Amino acid sequence: MDVRNKFPLPEIIFDPSLILSPHVFLLGLIFADRAFAASNLTSVEQLSRLDIRPGYQQLELLLKSSILDVPIFRKSVRMGYGYEILPYEPLSYVTLLSLMKAVGVIAGFLQPTHPYCLRYGAGNEFNQSGDVSDALQNMMLQHANIDTFIKHYLPRRVTADVQAIVSGYEPQKDLMRAACRMTPLINTTDSVSSSHSARGGTIVSRVQPRNSLDQWDVENPVNEVELQLSGLKFSDDQDTKVQVVNEMPLMQKRLVETVMTMPGTTVEEEFRQRNAAIDAVAAYCHFQEGEAVAMPCERPPTQAKGACPQVVAADAEKQALSAAMLLVFTEKRPTICFICLGESSLPFEKRVYSFASPGDLTKHFKRKHLSNIRGGDWIGCKVCRMSLEHKMHLRNHAARIHGTVS
Repeated sequence: MDVRNKFPLPEIIFDPSLILSPHVFLLGLIFADRAFAASNLTSVEQLSRLDIRPGYQQLELLLKSSILDVPIFRKSVRMGYGYEILPYEPLSYVTLLSLMKAVGVIAGFLQPTHPYCLRYGAGNEFNQSGDVSDALQNMMLQHANIDTFIKHYLPRRVTADVQAIVSGYEPQKDLMRAACRMTPLINTTDSVSSSHSARGGTIVSRVQPRNSLDQWDVENPVNEVELQLSGLKFSDDQDTKVQVVNEMPLMQKRLVETVMTMPGTTVEEEFRQRNAAIDAVAAYCHFQEGEAVAMPCERPPTQAKGACPQVVAADAEKQALSAAMLLVFTEKRPTICFICLGESSLPFEKRVYSFASPGDLTKHFKRKHLSNIRGGDWIGCKVCRMSLEHKMHLRNHAARIHGTVS
């Protein structure tokens, strides 16, 4: 008998953001791995065309038996041509913890963010919901009794409107919920805690600031109050457009723009946006990220009026790739790595990078590619679109065809 908990997750239509949608990201991963047992089901557009046969209550979408024991989030390792996702080794807790801490810092949360924050938050939502009994809560959280929740999960900050309850008034549940959740702690420049509310907004104050930002935490709220008292007015226009860095890779831009879009105005538009986000997630799974993108400095415009910068940049990259492709076949001792050039998931700059000398290319070829080949790895030349039998075969091919000696 299977004793594991099973959680049906109905899709939330018109959710404010797709970035927290398990359907978008899980389906994106499934399509990236081609994991459906129906081998011809390879895109979300095909999924949208499926229907439930009359007289039936459901249509099961089964996964391949070979994928059932594969972890959803897997570990990556350095290979001869870049990074590869291991098929059966899960992402380590240490890696997940460091990533979540970084996300918390970027988001501006007051307290360090770690995986158990999600469990604490879910546990408290279960406890406050009238649809979840203590027995069901214990089963979902795998607690022997409610004492575990009271001791380790229940926050010391009282989330009930005690003043209204004692006075016999209707509790302001929405206001208390807004004041006690993590969202008010987010600030684009600093993290703050909420204590009062006015006109639907939040006025902030804190007695004990963080050590690293003591002066800022004390001065910034005071300056904010003084600015408003001096006549500062806020703009009523809210910018709902996602701001992305121009130098961000196109695949990354596509992902950010699709998962952070605003909800559609109709069900059809909402499903179109959801499908676009799933496609973006699936495509991004095969994209190898480069180094972090620096924020761009102001540069004088160089393009002629009326020219589309994206089209001009795409044409320039295409020409550079064609020129580099020609060089690795015609130069006697080229300075461009044919393996990096053939790896389409690498950033453009790394694919066409020209080393200072053929000797430097040889060092790169040995250190970056040959030394990282392990038993069982796929070996081949993507420029020539051919597989190679072993490491020595790769060395001979590099020297004879592409002029890269090792």
